[in-house]
Amino acid sequence: MSVFPVTAEQLADDLELFAHHANRKIVNMNDVILSAHRNKHLADTLRAFSHDLKAKEPHSEKKRKKSSNSNKEDKGFPSVHHIDP
Repeated sequence: MSVFPVTAEQLADDLELFAHHANRKIVNMNDVILSAHRNKHLADTLRAFSHDLKAKEPHSEKKRKKSSNSNKEDKGFPSVHHIDP
């Protein structure tokens, strides 16, 4: 058995636990960064990437009115980002 499937399985388990602990069903960017705590260089790289993504997001001058259906999954970082090669 190679190392990657074990690492990927451990990563998936960690991400699921972090989201569950925060009472969410969706993994977000903070969960991914937190899962990299075993590798400082990777965690730093992910934090920088996250900050770059946030800087590129368009900012609205008006505050958006939250719907009554909003929940914790809507807060924080977007859950999916496409990375250009």
